[in-house]
Amino acid sequence: MRASIIASLIILALLGLGLRGWVDEASPPKAVAQETTNRAEKTGRVVAPVEKGTFIWKASVAGGFHTKIEDAKKDALLAASRKFADYLEDKHPEIAWTPSPEFVDKYLVKGSHEETRTPETVADSPLLYQIRLDVELNADNQKEVEKAAREYHIQTRLFTLFRWVGSLILLLGGIAGFIRVDDWKKGYLTLPLRAIVIVLVAAGIFLLWWLV
Repeated sequence: MRASIIASLIILALLGLGLRGWVDEASPPKAVAQETTNRAEKTGRVVAPVEKGTFIWKASVAGGFHTKIEDAKKDALLAASRKFADYLEDKHPEIAWTPSPEFVDKYLVKGSHEETRTPETVADSPLLYQIRLDVELNADNQKEVEKAAREYHIQTRLFTLFRWVGSLILLLGGIAGFIRVDDWKKGYLTLPLRAIVIVLVAAGIFLLWWLV
């Protein structure tokens, strides 16, 4: 009985820590929006948000050449995603988030330019396509960036909590199973049973942390 009570308290404590982290992540520092307002913050005055039409970051990113225009666009979106992730890592490493190509296409792309090329060195070569994207972070989409980064960190915290709770359940379940089976077998299989339980619990924890 005492063991079950202690296990329940430990699980509740882990859940409490996870929920606390969830609450903390619900109000992350708006580092992206604050990049242009650091000087005013030093004076202690209230800072106004970035005005519409003012960009915080912009770039022109091109993908590789492909025989299909759809593949060329996907490659350009991937390149734009990595470019924006590099900007966040350089200016705001605390965000630690990489946008998906779909997010970039929906919120950050402001223009698209198509270029075609036919290789002269190969006879009857197909037409190749390259897409260049104009991507921009501004007052209109910075809230979407902050929202997506916040949701990513919430999911990461919850998934980590799930792994810790799952590992604890596997450990306590293995101990309880070992005690019950060992008592049933009158102690004749203690050593091999202990080895089996250790292997099973370790395999379960490995699956939770590295393969799930």
